[in-house]
Amino acid sequence: MGLTDSKKVDILSSGVLLTPEDILKACDYAKRKGVRAIIVPQRMVRYARENVNNTDVRIGTRINYPKADLTFEAVESIIQQSILDGASEIELTLPPLLIKYGKVEAAKRVLRKLVNQYKPLGVTFRVHVVRELRNNVDLVALADALMDVEGLDGVVLYNGESPAPIGDMNPFKEREIPIKLVQTFINKKMAKEANQYGASKIGTEKPEELLGS
Repeated sequence: MGLTDSKKVDILSSGVLLTPEDILKACDYAKRKGVRAIIVPQRMVRYARENVNNTDVRIGTRINYPKADLTFEAVESIIQQSILDGASEIELTLPPLLIKYGKVEAAKRVLRKLVNQYKPLGVTFRVHVVRELRNNVDLVALADALMDVEGLDGVVLYNGESPAPIGDMNPFKEREIPIKLVQTFINKKMAKEANQYGASKIGTEKPEELLGS
């Protein structure tokens, strides 16, 4: 079934205007369709968790997104609170300038610390490779760096409403780093293409296009 299998699809519920009713709708859909996870803003993690209790649906959140301007200390604090609130999927955005100016070792130390601390609790960690990061760094160097973080669950490539960033997938695919491709809209044809180019999971704001209503 490829990426149209509900267990390989995440619902992305994002935006500053997101309401509890929006989260409840996403949770109900996820439970009904057997969707793997729902990614919500950090402020909504607890509410989402409460609405999928006693199910296999996981709750995730993006950390340091979209501005990627938090200190590592702030990132650690937010991740800790998110996990306490019920998140079991963490997607962390690294500051583009941190990578661009060669502070990769510092980033790897933080990632290793977080993975080692929370992985035993069943938490999934991915690095969110936003467009700004992809435009400002050597993706091959980034992929090489991430290979050194044992236990990391892969990368998230987010592209909004644009076509899948096929070229951006290659450095991670070649190093067998799992890729989750996230777009606002993905239909079955797009999911098949993304799978062929290396994506192993899909995230979308409109899961009905893949899984039906």
